[in-house]
Amino acid sequence: MFKRILLLLALVTPVASFAQQSPSTSPFRKSVAHVKAAALARQPGTPTPGPITLPGVVNGPNASPHRTIIENLEDLGFKAFVQSAERAVLVQRLQGSSPHTVFVPGDAAFAQLPAGALDELWKPANRAQLYALLGAHIVPLNLREADLSHGRVLRTITGAKLQVSRSGGNVVLTDEAGRQATISTADLVASNGTLHVLDQVLAR
Repeated sequence: MFKRILLLLALVTPVASFAQQSPSTSPFRKSVAHVKAAALARQPGTPTPGPITLPGVVNGPNASPHRTIIENLEDLGFKAFVQSAERAVLVQRLQGSSPHTVFVPGDAAFAQLPAGALDELWKPANRAQLYALLGAHIVPLNLREADLSHGRVLRTITGAKLQVSRSGGNVVLTDEAGRQATISTADLVASNGTLHVLDQVLAR
């Protein structure tokens, strides 16, 4: 009888000891938790949409899709274009709900104009010329970089034409006088259209 009791105790003790182990300290559960954590850490994050930087530019600006074209131009520091748009009475158009694409020359591009040329265009008497210059960079469609196919001809708000060409990863616009400008940063998305940054002023 005494031997049977000892045998039962020997069998019950390991089972009770295993049952008392907390699930959180179980080696098996720890291993599973570790594998799950490692798997989650390896999961790639969701890519964030942003501008497309084309050859020749290292870092591009970021636009807000919740702000209008003119607001983004102000936020991104395109001072020469914004000040010119104000004098050419184009601000209302660029903050309206109708979609537009603006091929915007940066301040460095405007600085390449002949000395005093922009100041002359800013005079009230030359408003029509200033409108024609800026308007030659604005298309009344919402065009992304992928829409700018080689050979496509775009008609601007002034009626002037721009021809698109693609070569070596570059997107180049040519105006009616044969002047060319290259898109350095594409797809800056606004609430009412898209901005593409140019390295030259067209229609000058």
